[in-house]
Amino acid sequence: MEKNTVYLSHIADIFLYEYYVAGDKSYEIGFKDVFEKHIKKARQLMIEKEYSEALNEWINALDYNPVCMEAINEIITCYKFLSNIEKAYEYTCKSYEDMGIDEIQKILEDKKVPLKANSVTLALLYKAGLEALDRGNKEQAYDCFSMVYDLTQDAEVKEMIGKLSS
Repeated sequence: MEKNTVYLSHIADIFLYEYYVAGDKSYEIGFKDVFEKHIKKARQLMIEKEYSEALNEWINALDYNPVCMEAINEIITCYKFLSNIEKAYEYTCKSYEDMGIDEIQKILEDKKVPLKANSVTLALLYKAGLEALDRGNKEQAYDCFSMVYDLTQDAEVKEMIGKLSS
């Protein structure tokens, strides 16, 4: 069985990829240099307002990391700036926009998609944040702790986020 190579650099990306994309398929994590090259170039093109070229870079990045929310959001932004509202809309999942929250929760429950993170997921995110701090990667630590806080509203985690953002 051939393994798919993906470029996931964040614990949350791994969780999302395994849950929503990988399924039973085997995959390996490759070096993130190729993925990050597309991200860096796309960001620069956005600054230069070269939206068509940036769009291509974001799409290329998404090929390497199909759960990269930054790429998905920026693809939508590019399509908006390029006046291609249909494509922007395609990326925003029309079915969710047209439904109320109760309908969305029912669908998620029926599909057995967890509506809240379990304690293991929270612990992994928290531990990943601590490890990122140990490596000096404050941005990744901030991301991890922010996710934990969003899910728990924990005062101690909020304090950690406050220290990281100052």
